[in-house]
Amino acid sequence: MPPVEAEPWVDLRGPHSAATQPVRIGTPLAQSNVPSALRQGMFLAPQSVSALDISGDDRFIAVTTMAFRHDRNLWLISAEGKLLWGRYLSPWAPFEVAVLPGGRAFGVGLAYSGLTAPYPTISLLEGLVEGSQQSLEK
Repeated sequence: MPPVEAEPWVDLRGPHSAATQPVRIGTPLAQSNVPSALRQGMFLAPQSVSALDISGDDRFIAVTTMAFRHDRNLWLISAEGKLLWGRYLSPWAPFEVAVLPGGRAFGVGLAYSGLTAPYPTISLLEGLVEGSQQSLEK
């Protein structure tokens, strides 16, 4: 499949100015393992991050991964970087996640599998932050 080209009016690099310069941390690799943002038709690597969202109040980060079926594939991280909780969502392959302010509700889009109708599945979750049975501390 040929690579997808961006439309000429779309700047995928974001806003830049003469005063904005990239900050390099560490030595750059000869070749990056990060796939192109517009890559299509290929699977993500096992256990890679498949989606993330930052809550509107900037206090929580929701992350989904291509975890194996016995591992957690949805994670909630605090603004300080602390893992708050994680859980496994069926069927598999989360491709989209959204977290509401306060981290109290989530929406996760999951790919079709042999367990679902031939359409993607959506999981909606709420009330999992404080006192959750899915907490990592329990």
